Amino acid sequence: MVKLEELIESAKAESSLLMSYCASLPFFEQNILDHLQRAGAGRVTILLDEEDYHASLSDFVTSAGIRYRIQPIRLAHPNANFHPKLYFLVTPTTARLLVASANLTPSGFRSNLEVVDQLSLSDAERSDARAFAQYGEMLRSIVKLDSQLPPAVVQILEKSAADILKRVGDVGNDRGPQFLHSIDKPLLSQLAAIVKPPTIDEIAVISPFFDGKSAAILELAKMYPNAKIRIIKGKSPDSLNGEALIALARRITVEEVVSFGDERLERKLHAKMLILSGKGHEWLVSGSANLTRPAWLEAAASRHCGNVEAVILREAEKGTFRKLLESVKTQRVDHSQLQFVSDLTDLRFAKNELVIVDAQLDSHQITAVVEGCNDLLRNGSTVRMFVEQGGRRTEYRPTLRIDGTEQSALRADVSKRQMKIDLPVLLTVEIVPKQGEVLAARVWVSVPLALAFNSVQRSVRSSMRDVCRRVFIQEDAASVVAEAIGRFLADLGDVVGSESHSAATTAKREEPDKILSVDDFIVSERALGGVHASAARVVQALSGLAAFLQKLLLVGEGVEDELTPADVNVDAESEATSEDADHDEAGQARQPLARLPKKAEALLEELTFAFQSTVIDALEQPVSPVAVPYVLNIPDATVAFVLLHERVRQRLQLISGHEVAYSIREVLQNILSIDGALIGGRYGWLIRAMASDESCFAVKDLLADSIRLNQLRAFVGAGLALDGPIREDDTVAQAVLAGLHLVTGAPPGAAIDDELRAQLDRVSRASVGAIKVLDMERGLRSYNPWSLDLLRTIRRWSLVIKLDAAKRNSEEEKVLSDRLLESAPQLCDQYMRLRAGNSSRLARAVETEAGISCSVCHMVLPANVASQLRSTSEVGVMCPFRPHLIVPLRIEDATTGVVLSWFEGVEPLLK
Repeated sequence: MVKLEELIESAKAESSLLMSYCASLPFFEQNILDHLQRAGAGRVTILLDEEDYHASLSDFVTSAGIRYRIQPIRLAHPNANFHPKLYFLVTPTTARLLVASANLTPSGFRSNLEVVDQLSLSDAERSDARAFAQYGEMLRSIVKLDSQLPPAVVQILEKSAADILKRVGDVGNDRGPQFLHSIDKPLLSQLAAIVKPPTIDEIAVISPFFDGKSAAILELAKMYPNAKIRIIKGKSPDSLNGEALIALARRITVEEVVSFGDERLERKLHAKMLILSGKGHEWLVSGSANLTRPAWLEAAASRHCGNVEAVILREAEKGTFRKLLESVKTQRVDHSQLQFVSDLTDLRFAKNELVIVDAQLDSHQITAVVEGCNDLLRNGSTVRMFVEQGGRRTEYRPTLRIDGTEQSALRADVSKRQMKIDLPVLLTVEIVPKQGEVLAARVWVSVPLALAFNSVQRSVRSSMRDVCRRVFIQEDAASVVAEAIGRFLADLGDVVGSESHSAATTAKREEPDKILSVDDFIVSERALGGVHASAARVVQALSGLAAFLQKLLLVGEGVEDELTPADVNVDAESEATSEDADHDEAGQARQPLARLPKKAEALLEELTFAFQSTVIDALEQPVSPVAVPYVLNIPDATVAFVLLHERVRQRLQLISGHEVAYSIREVLQNILSIDGALIGGRYGWLIRAMASDESCFAVKDLLADSIRLNQLRAFVGAGLALDGPIREDDTVAQAVLAGLHLVTGAPPGAAIDDELRAQLDRVSRASVGAIKVLDMERGLRSYNPWSLDLLRTIRRWSLVIKLDAAKRNSEEEKVLSDRLLESAPQLCDQYMRLRAGNSSRLARAVETEAGISCSVCHMVLPANVASQLRSTSEVGVMCPFRPHLIVPLRIEDATTGVVLSWFEGVEPLLK
């Protein structure tokens, strides 16, 4: 028997489009989804019949709208079904299409008697090209069939169709199997046009279901008047109207399946097949279509009750396909005694007037596009939205926008609820009119940001989540740490997980499903340097630590010890020897409990080294928009990693006081410090990014999200307060806070509001009280541009530079000299005495490999003079070789220009 799960696993798909009449989403998530997301982008879309989509809303589902997109297909006739079972799996080199009778359910994949046909398309395999082209046309027909498809799904279908037709290229129309669907034309009329009725003398049908009047059987017999018809059905006594077939008594036999192969049949018959035999040739039809009127005699696009079905038609020499029936044992029944009893529960007589066309969670706002209720909304009906996630249900009164079309947009701000992007969200919309019945509709909410993650990102986030949940008692603390580290590694994975390294999370984040052109924001392999290797080490170390902690912490809770993972790398000295190892009943060596924490400590140190390397490598990347997202995440991730590191050591009862192998302050300096304005200082990465138009736009775009903005402020405040309250004379902290001011656009202390306090509180709780909210608040408030020597120095020398450019005896000269005299009287006196003479007045300090030199005399300055330039003294430094002041600012540097311009804009606001 063909196993669908094995076919799907072996495909190693990078994107998948699945269609099914019904689906068991828990089964799919637990057994199929991981196979579809182990490589590449791992994009997965499921299309379901509308009624069965609604049935899925009550399942125990963990990933809908998060790891895969799920969409109902709505047909015009209320009793028509979206009934294909198609599994389209794509890699960069191969496309595979499974055309089946099996729904996406445990019974369809594991227990029923089903039929599956597999098509392949690659450069080397072209025999199925015609069928793929026909499948591509079906995808475009679905777009036309359902006008209520959301834009993202339309884009997926159209892109899939375009990719298929591109792969197919110029293919002949008379070779290979054919793919038939019932959207535009009935299946039977298509079959008769290909398999000429006069040539067919025998038809074998396998079908578990029939229509109430046996109309499809009668029409098949009418279409092929020379054929004897053999019907093979399941054991259900009420599935076929035999009385309607009495007129065909001489041409028809009806049989029930008794066994399959050598075993008594226990699996339910669910396969659908037709075998048509003629002179020298045979045709096989297999797929989703039962022998019913909606499946074979009507088109879904018509006004009649026509299903959407999909089948494969193959041609071969006579006798080829009849061999498929040899393993099926049947017994003949008197069809005149058979009756048909309809299942009224399967009939749907009315459509819901309210339809949620699309629902998305994006930028901490849920947007729902609804249809069918504009008149009620215009008449002042009450609208309510109920958002469910993680067992919590919250009511919102959304804002409303009624378009000129039949659709309206409802929006609810859910930022205060701290929605998680790794848990599914259910949305219920209720419209309560002033008179009449309440209208309601319910859907899974799509989270575009989570859906856009690739396989690398999902692996990182999953491992990170597992580790945090093992070591943090409070779920919120685990979430804070996992989110911060996972966000950094996931955005990094967006670069290292694809060959093009496209910036899908930068300036175009509002369209996360859109794949950027390879010409957009590309970072070369050389520029990425060691990021690939270090990120891979972090993923591997996270996975190893997650698996090991699961075993270790279970041991600590009294659960029987298990063997340690074979892939755990520790020093030979920490391995258990054959003499001191326990043995289980099978004689296998176990790790003694005393040794297990040592292994965990070794794994933790391996992870620490890998994470440290990744941060260093990330900061060494050239400034570019593609690098902005993951560098912007480094402060959060670095602080969160320290919290995780210490929490793991606490849980394992390791020696306290063990410090992480890199300095938090050094990392924050490398990202945010504005010290580089002075000779000998260094700029943070984000400060340099602000000097690039494209990178600056990327920074501002990401920080336009207020929650993301306050997360950055909170983690920077926490990182600076790790060793206690921040002092006002702490020059490192003040330079970092100044950079935070420049990047975010507001002084950190002035930005403390309820939203930022909430973020500070979350970080404090994640630190298990080690970092106090009050210390973080005081640290952020300690920043004051006027108390920062560096900014005072920038101000003084900015005045000197402007004064030097001003005309003598002008009003501008008088204003500038007064301001300089007020802020730096000694420097003013030095400069004005030089200005009164005829000698050159100012020179720049220039950094060279030989040391710091004077830009006028080009002499390398003595060490003591260079040291004075690095200070922030109010007294200027005179060149020892010629009489002029040396400006300690890097005034020729573009980044310094940005810092100076920023300070000039801030200065009036601070007076």
